[in-house]
Amino acid sequence: MEFYNSRPDLRDKFEILALHESRSVQTLAQMDEKNAANERDIWKAKLPFPVLIDKEGRTVRRYGITGYPTLVLIDPDGNQMKAGSLDLLKEKLGVKDPPPVPPPPPPPSERAQAKEFQFTGSIADASGAAQPEAEIARWFLQRGGTLLPQGAMKADAQGRFSWKVQADQLPLTYIVLDKSHALGALVKVTAEALAAPTTITLKPLAEVRFTPRIENDFGPVVLTTSFGWPDATAFVVQSYEGGPYRVPEGEYELNIRGDHLEVLRRPIRVKAGETLAMDDVLVKLGPAARNFGKPAMPVEFAEARGLPPDFTLDDLKGKWVLLEFWGFW
Repeated sequence: MEFYNSRPDLRDKFEILALHESRSVQTLAQMDEKNAANERDIWKAKLPFPVLIDKEGRTVRRYGITGYPTLVLIDPDGNQMKAGSLDLLKEKLGVKDPPPVPPPPPPPSERAQAKEFQFTGSIADASGAAQPEAEIARWFLQRGGTLLPQGAMKADAQGRFSWKVQADQLPLTYIVLDKSHALGALVKVTAEALAAPTTITLKPLAEVRFTPRIENDFGPVVLTTSFGWPDATAFVVQSYEGGPYRVPEGEYELNIRGDHLEVLRRPIRVKAGETLAMDDVLVKLGPAARNFGKPAMPVEFAEARGLPPDFTLDDLKGKWVLLEFWGFW
């Protein structure tokens, strides 16, 4: 939005279209209501560029959109490019950004007034031996074979822990690893579970081995591999590198995604200390990837602000078009 407002001199060379998914926004009125309630400053003002409502989700499915925001760049001839980003659009327009200005400090969070629980307990191995300095985190990033905790707390020298949990965050999922990252466990925290101290028992980590292959050797693409709870959207281990992957015993949804690829989801179960060797995993191309270098696929919409009802992408030939898929929750 800032770029669009700052470059009226280039308006004859580019256009940005914001297309909103249909799961939570089916009319412009609903979108305006959500914008008004949204705390992010960028949504407090009316968007200056055209906005389209994909009420039936046809365009989202046609382009194979699996996450928001996703950007698709269309060249002046109307062909879809292999990559889409605001930086690439600026490059094509010959725009150079000024040095960044540090953002102001964020306002005090309203979470400070939310009801809190105390998550307390102890961590031990299967023999009952305390695990001092064990780490508890919402998720771990695997990098270079090492599991790095994200926002972790640590047990004390006796393996005990105590942590404040916001009521509006529950239920929570945690992964717990010992100091050496050889043992681990998965923990699901509910309000009922917080009524008494929790005993967490760590077991040897399992190892998962497989090689992802991208259909038609498409690339280069950075793959994100996640091991998540099968009954929730939360993941507990994530990696942007290849395996093998080390995770605690449990049931997971293996999730592999990358730009312009279909999301691969596969349920797996691993036991403590085992090595699970899987066949090579094929990650398929999404509809947009199959269309690179070809005329951009049609855009359908139920409502639009800033565009006539009979608008098509052909109306913008001669301009760079950044098609931005957005979602609200």
